[in-house]
Amino acid sequence: DDPVALLNQNFVKNDVNFRIIYLVRDPRAVISSQYKWELQSKNIDEKKIRKSALELKERYQSVLEVDSDKMLIIRYEDFVNETPKYLDHIYNFLNLNNIADTKERELNFQAFENVKKQIFINTHAELDKKSILDNWGTEARDGLQVISGWTNRMSFETIEMIQNLIGNDIFEGLGY
Repeated sequence: DDPVALLNQNFVKNDVNFRIIYLVRDPRAVISSQYKWELQSKNIDEKKIRKSALELKERYQSVLEVDSDKMLIIRYEDFVNETPKYLDHIYNFLNLNNIADTKERELNFQAFENVKKQIFINTHAELDKKSILDNWGTEARDGLQVISGWTNRMSFETIEMIQNLIGNDIFEGLGY
């Protein structure tokens, strides 16, 4: 089942107080990442790519239908390019600055600043170094190079096919 549809069905319609932060990535980059090795070897299974594109279209359509007051959609590419700005945006969206207890608010702020620092380190690593695993076991990478890597892996024809299957309405709705 589509997790966004389940959230919409169980929470939005029942007026439960919640917030969703949904990180989206350019559908072309998602598919490129899924089929990275096939694309590099030029051994492309077009049926698989078509299926993935249609699944992404369905998922992103359901994301765009959720009440915008309850969901913050952040594009991965924007997040990587302006990490501190988008983390501040998340902090405000979650209303963490409106906690009544001063001590609790300060603790939340400090914890959030630590997370901000760790995310920045993980998304702006130097690629000439060996892979660095952080405290959570995630790999630090240069996010700025990751976001554009798909443009070198796929042919124009494959990119065009993905764009046509997903449709302009989804790309525009997500800001691509």
